[in-house]
Amino acid sequence: MLKHKMIFFIIIILFCISQASAQEWYKIYEDAKKDLENCRWESAIESLEKVISKKRKPDLHATTYGVNVIEYLPYMHLGQAYFYLGQYKKALENFQLSENYEVIKQSEPRYALLRSLKNVAQKLSQPSLLVPSEANMAEKDSVLIGLILSNKYSKAINYLQELSGSKNFVPGEILAEKDAIIKTKNTLIAEKDATISFQQQFNQCLETYLTGNYSLAISKFLELQTQYPQNYLINNWIKKIRSELERLNLEEQSSEIEKVVTEKIITKTAAPVFAMQNPATNLQEIRSSKFSIAGVVGDDKGIDHIELTVNGAIFTDQDGNPFKLLPLPEQDPKNLDFKIADIPLQMGKNQITLVAYDIDSLQHSEILPLTVIRKLPIYKTTMFHIISGTLIILIIGIIVISKIIKYRIAIVNRYNPYIAGAPILNEEMFFGREQLLKSIMNTLHHNSLMIYGPRRIGKTSIQHQLKRKLETLKDPEYHYVPIYIDLQGVPEDKFFSSMIEDIVDGCKSYLDNELDLQFHQNNDGYDGRNFSRDLKSLIIHLRSKSTKDLRLVLLMDEVDELNRYSDRVNQRLRSIFMKTFAENLVAVMSGTQIRKKWESEGSPWYNFFEEIEIRPLKREDAISLIKEPVKGIFSYDDLAIEKILHYSERHPYLIQKFCIYAINRIIEAKRRKVTVEDVEAIRKQVMEEKE
Repeated sequence: MLKHKMIFFIIIILFCISQASAQEWYKIYEDAKKDLENCRWESAIESLEKVISKKRKPDLHATTYGVNVIEYLPYMHLGQAYFYLGQYKKALENFQLSENYEVIKQSEPRYALLRSLKNVAQKLSQPSLLVPSEANMAEKDSVLIGLILSNKYSKAINYLQELSGSKNFVPGEILAEKDAIIKTKNTLIAEKDATISFQQQFNQCLETYLTGNYSLAISKFLELQTQYPQNYLINNWIKKIRSELERLNLEEQSSEIEKVVTEKIITKTAAPVFAMQNPATNLQEIRSSKFSIAGVVGDDKGIDHIELTVNGAIFTDQDGNPFKLLPLPEQDPKNLDFKIADIPLQMGKNQITLVAYDIDSLQHSEILPLTVIRKLPIYKTTMFHIISGTLIILIIGIIVISKIIKYRIAIVNRYNPYIAGAPILNEEMFFGREQLLKSIMNTLHHNSLMIYGPRRIGKTSIQHQLKRKLETLKDPEYHYVPIYIDLQGVPEDKFFSSMIEDIVDGCKSYLDNELDLQFHQNNDGYDGRNFSRDLKSLIIHLRSKSTKDLRLVLLMDEVDELNRYSDRVNQRLRSIFMKTFAENLVAVMSGTQIRKKWESEGSPWYNFFEEIEIRPLKREDAISLIKEPVKGIFSYDDLAIEKILHYSERHPYLIQKFCIYAINRIIEAKRRKVTVEDVEAIRKQVMEEKE
């Protein structure tokens, strides 16, 4: 079952990833051409058919992104792929389609290659037109041409030499076509390098124009035109720049051209001239709902104002008045810096028009059209939905699989995290006493405390958790050294020696050298006086280890034992807390009957402690203790939880006892949920152990 679910999620994830890998048409086209070069004919056919479905019409100057153009001849390349595979009829169909569009005729080398391939394919598709010896060579000819067109010239030459040495080799029209193909291929290789060079030169010309060097820009474009006389992009830009020069009353410079920066051109203008900073080009694609325009507009006399229209409508200000940008007093009207923010955009294509007016008596104006295409926000795109869906499915799959794995491990290892009887040392299993611990820690630096309550209410666990928190506490004023002391079973004559032994052991990390303590010299006759001297020496040593105020905290558990000791021992212990060095000493004592014994005025501990009673857990804390330790692996139905709360009276020991037996029971039954029937079945056993 687990294996099937994992396979199912993997299939879904792979499907979503495959959808997310959808490419632009020109990327698919480039992949197809690479497949052709590497003899992967079937893959090339698949890619070319896909790209034709996206863009059917061939184009020698197809725009991909920005001002980048490529040669787009999909039918010719598809015909080539079929030709290499020996499917000559399909090859001829695509060659004819490429010829019908007539775009290829504008490139003589490619058209020559098309005619050559078409001629060979016609002969190979009709063996009856060939003499017998030629018919026998048809398949070999196809292999040879495939090697030539795949740039594998060395292999093609060797293969041709093998054919020349064959007894059946008959030179004829097909061989002539091969020679023509080789020549055409060489021409195409040279043209490919020239195309790369053209793109670089064209970009340089364009950058020159955009900086305002119109004279230098037209000179570069004219020079490029001598190399590519039929390129419509070059011709269009030459016309555009000439119109700009004519309008600005500037002359073309055909020889040595002096660089003319934007500022110098502006000083010669009759009409204003824009130099844009944002957008950098007249076509911009963004995803935001608002757009900002910034730049400089200059004029020889000065700028009067700038107006703006958006999608044919006059742009208005916040008050609904037509927008009109006027030069500020501190600005130079001849070179006016401007910025127009928060222009609202509609989805899709937006036409924005800037119009600058000068201050001439015969007022001139300059119109700058901008096209801004607002695309969908990322979170609304198909790609985002696909990727988000993939991640959600992946996360859900991981969660489900994780739960299944955790459950399997829990069943195999009989996982049961509950603890009954032993103190809770793990913070993750300690529930419902956080506020109590905070209250104790807020009081501890000035007062000793006594916590009391019935057996197995959690007093020992509180002492251990308090020790852990004090050890890690970063208090700015006090340095706490907590020592846990268990008095259960300690006889009266060993009381003080047992106390000092636990204290010294708990302070080991602070003791560089062994202190000269009475405890080390005379353990047998160790009494309250010895304990007082040793404790004083130890406190003095601990003070030297920190600049903060020391608090040695004695966490004394099971202090009911003190009820059995003589008044002399109790008086001696109390007197120690009253000494001068005891300002650095506090105690947290816990017990069951301690309050009843010590509340009388005759007790040496009368009114000595702040008292805190330990009560059963709050309802919400008790529910957390039941559910949280096994969350994600096992669960309880609501009735089962209510029964556990009722029978345990929210005592943490009994809650954990019920949970231990309940989880063991469902593990045996290979179930994941504890029911009310399970609680009733274990009730008798739990209550008997309570007694």
